[in-house]
Amino acid sequence: TYTVRTEAFNSTGHAFSPSVSFTVNNVPPPTTTVLIPSAGATLSGTTYLDAAAPNATTVEYLLTGGSYSDQVIGTATPTYYGWLFDWDSTTVPNGTYTVRTEAFNSTGHAFSPSVSFTVTN
Repeated sequence: TYTVRTEAFNSTGHAFSPSVSFTVNNVPPPTTTVLIPSAGATLSGTTYLDAAAPNATTVEYLLTGGSYSDQVIGTATPTYYGWLFDWDSTTVPNGTYTVRTEAFNSTGHAFSPSVSFTVTN
């Protein structure tokens, strides 16, 4: 909580205005972490990706590997269990990939650390 007032000066002296109080309540920037898949996991078919992002309003999953370089593969849905995205791994060739999340809120965005996994379909 802060208080502000003005002070005016002229040739005969100075005067103060009444004080006005206000509260600053900034929203912290988002944070995010990939929960599923775990590092080193092997994925096949359709699987859920899951992330924690407690103060986010939107979470996107970004894939790197093969011909993909931080390509958005989907936007998560907030649920009781986290930020879930139902991903069909058959849309990419078998191989090693990394996934990370990007979380957004009104104050900005943040990236999670990447998690490496293997696709075997």
